[in-house]
Amino acid sequence: MASGTCVTAFQIWTICWQVSVFVTPILLGAVVLWLKSQFVTKADAITERNRVSGELASIRQEAKTEAVRVDAALGQQKTERDARYDTIKDKLGDHEARIKAGEVEHARPPSRHDLRNLISTMQGAIMAMERAVTDLGVRVDNHAGETRRQIDTFGSYLHTIIDKHVQ
Repeated sequence: MASGTCVTAFQIWTICWQVSVFVTPILLGAVVLWLKSQFVTKADAITERNRVSGELASIRQEAKTEAVRVDAALGQQKTERDARYDTIKDKLGDHEARIKAGEVEHARPPSRHDLRNLISTMQGAIMAMERAVTDLGVRVDNHAGETRRQIDTFGSYLHTIIDKHVQ
């Protein structure tokens, strides 16, 4: 080995010690700053609390507004339901009045005069139905006659065309 070029372990240790004494505080400072950025500071916590409080206040306001809107809608539906209930109750009262009037009317047996009036009314209705059926039958018969003439005319035209083409 050549003299003066040999580096001893102590010299390496001395050089490493000088470098580590310079680099170690820098690395420790970087680690401390990194850790500081990983945890919430008091100022950040206060800022976050204020932001969340503001959001909660707006959510509460929206909830109150929605509650007022729902209450109004339910009130309107209740009003409509009550109106329908009153209408049905009035109709039911009318029907009950009719039923009572019918019960009173039918509580006594009909007189001869009532029976004659009822029979004459029924007789008139039956005669009107017979006239309507007769008129309907006449119209159907007339329509059938017209249809028969149209079919006969069409048949004669068809025979004429066939005869012309056969010759």
